[in-house]
Amino acid sequence: MSEIYNTDVLIIGGGPSGTSAALSLLDQTSLTVILTDHTAFDTSRIGEHVDASLFNPF
Repeated sequence: MSEIYNTDVLIIGGGPSGTSAALSLLDQTSLTVILTDHTAFDTSRIGEHVDASLFNPF
């Protein structure tokens, strides 16, 4: 059975950009945010597809 959710912002895609957008909105506004992705969250793979140069750009 489907559920209905009320939200101000729906972000589709839990990759680096979607997660960053959701966290920024939650930190800087009082909006309700739902972040969804097509796969279940797998904590063993956090940052797996993020280029290492992003962590030390200089």
